[in-house]
Amino acid sequence: MMAIILVGIILYAIGHYISISHTLRRVINFSDEERFDANFVEAWNLTYDLKTSVMTKRQLDKYNRYRIFLRAKLGCFHANEQELQIYENGDRCQKAFYHFIRFIQYLAMGEVQKAYDNIKEAEALSNGDIDKVLRSQILINRGVAYVQLGMYQDADDAFIRAISYCQKHNIKNSYLWNVLYRDYIFNKTRLNPDISMEEMEEKDIKLYGVEGVLDRRAANHVQRMATVLDKVFFKVADEAAVKVTVAEGTSIEDELEQVIQECENTANDFVDGVPRSMMRLVMSTAYYGKVRNNLDKMSRANVDTAAEEFYAWHGVEVKSCTHLPAKCDYLLLVDGAVAQPCMSNTYSAEKIQLSEAYGVSLFYHFGTVAVTPDLIFKKATA
Repeated sequence: MMAIILVGIILYAIGHYISISHTLRRVINFSDEERFDANFVEAWNLTYDLKTSVMTKRQLDKYNRYRIFLRAKLGCFHANEQELQIYENGDRCQKAFYHFIRFIQYLAMGEVQKAYDNIKEAEALSNGDIDKVLRSQILINRGVAYVQLGMYQDADDAFIRAISYCQKHNIKNSYLWNVLYRDYIFNKTRLNPDISMEEMEEKDIKLYGVEGVLDRRAANHVQRMATVLDKVFFKVADEAAVKVTVAEGTSIEDELEQVIQECENTANDFVDGVPRSMMRLVMSTAYYGKVRNNLDKMSRANVDTAAEEFYAWHGVEVKSCTHLPAKCDYLLLVDGAVAQPCMSNTYSAEKIQLSEAYGVSLFYHFGTVAVTPDLIFKKATA
């Protein structure tokens, strides 16, 4: 009889544990600003359905932290004060969380310097043996604080530290990675301003009008911007690429198939194989010509040897490019492996002082980073 009662108690406790874990997971999902269904109010309402008396110590800690976090996000700063005092006077991890929440609240109030001071203190407190996810959040937001202060190089350094920490400690929280790479990449656009400018003589304007000249020159400026972006994009991809060792004397078709299969069979914590439809093979003009000549030597009814382009190789889209780095024959990339956001302003024309000429310009800012370097491949060179 006692055994039956004991089993019943155990099953009851397990049921409560599973139910609370499921609700807490929903709270976390609704608190994820990267999700399309993010809803802080719904997350807050879900916390009322939970009974703290039957929670484990770990569940209770998570519950309390998310209640404080949600109040901060909802602007209920005064309601947080009593609970925050407990964390302010707690252990090192609790104090780090206290300053992290203060950072969120001060940033929401526009008190940027106070927000920075708190996230700096949170980082100092979160060194050593501490909650790895909390430490990751603090490192990311140290970079955010620098951005708010206009210290973009310091922000870049902070984001790189955060990436290194998350990689070292194998952080698998997709929300954190999305936020981290988004902030890191868009901060890069502030570090890489570029500009395309030229002067237009008054005689040209009289012949074509300002709008006419702008139409004629805008296309050239945009093309030049695309060239700059291309070169930086492929430089970053080349530096991050996984090097595939190809035996000397391997034929072109076997070499390309080896590299494609290397990508196709990628398996790690985030990837379980890659379909060829997601791959892009970008070749230098010289190597593209070798592959084209190789196709010409083959007797195939489905290959037009008169055509300039061939569009796919064994199911992988192929492009020829003049902007690959020197000594790079080709790069095999998966869609989205390299991120490159770019912001450009409106094309404008202004008369230059003490001159009959007009100035036209195209300003743009961009950043480039290899988001998934394990999905970029190239041939290893000696």
